[in-house]
Amino acid sequence: MTYAIVDVTPDTPEWEAERRNSVGASEVAAVMGLSKWATPLDVYKSKHGARNDIDPLIAWLGHEDEPTIAKWIEKFSGLNLNLTPGFMARSVSHPFLHASFDRWADGTPVQLKTAHEFTSHKWDEGIPTEYRVQVQAEMFVGDADRALVVVRIGARDFRAIWEH
Repeated sequence: MTYAIVDVTPDTPEWEAERRNSVGASEVAAVMGLSKWATPLDVYKSKHGARNDIDPLIAWLGHEDEPTIAKWIEKFSGLNLNLTPGFMARSVSHPFLHASFDRWADGTPVQLKTAHEFTSHKWDEGIPTEYRVQVQAEMFVGDADRALVVVRIGARDFRAIWEH
């Protein structure tokens, strides 16, 4: 196995402590200067215990929407995937890198996103760069040939996009 499962519950103090020990897939775009949400300095400061400036309501809404998006995959997408709960994993070969998978489906990371309807145009040509970087890092940690990103835009626009 190319990764080790880190046995922590998401959004708990233990999970946050684990995140400080390595760079997460969701932070890779910021480290590369490709994120609109954070800078490389923000990531560095977070590893030393500084609070981030991400709106906690937006983060909470994104996490709360994940079960709805997962149910859409199962009931309406036609993808016929065996979704299982997500987990945190650390790369064995590169232990400075970890990923917190939203869901997993038969060896495939599944990333669940939400977006405001006014930003739907950013998804018209596929996965926006900062999320593509995250998914590529997840694929690396999970040793996966592909990943699925499903975004819920506004109330009713769901898009499933494969990344290879």
